[in-house]
Amino acid sequence: MPRRQRNTDAEPAGSAIIPLDGFPCLADFIASDPDHTSLVFKRFDKLAARNVLYLQSELAELQAKQEVFDAEDRSVQHGDLHIKECAMNWESFRDASRQPENEKQKKRMELVNIVRVKMKEYRKI
Repeated sequence: MPRRQRNTDAEPAGSAIIPLDGFPCLADFIASDPDHTSLVFKRFDKLAARNVLYLQSELAELQAKQEVFDAEDRSVQHGDLHIKECAMNWESFRDASRQPENEKQKKRMELVNIVRVKMKEYRKI
């Protein structure tokens, strides 16, 4: 690729800055195109698709864990009102998950937080 000379507002008239070969030169060439028709950026579609598939797989795994937790809670004796309350009331669930002795709700809250991060990542892409 031939080196291009370009004047910018910051350069005195008549002076030419020749960028280094490689990325600096290519960036200068792309930036100097007045019609912006020389943009050639690889989209990485195959890699992007694979990334989405990995994220979907991670979310499916997290969903399966959630379903296991739900099945465990359904199998608990009908008299455990605390588990039912945590399943129906966010504040109860949050408070129970903060109690050091309540490992069950703590694990469930950890899963909630992991799902939130992954869902945000997934929706962003």
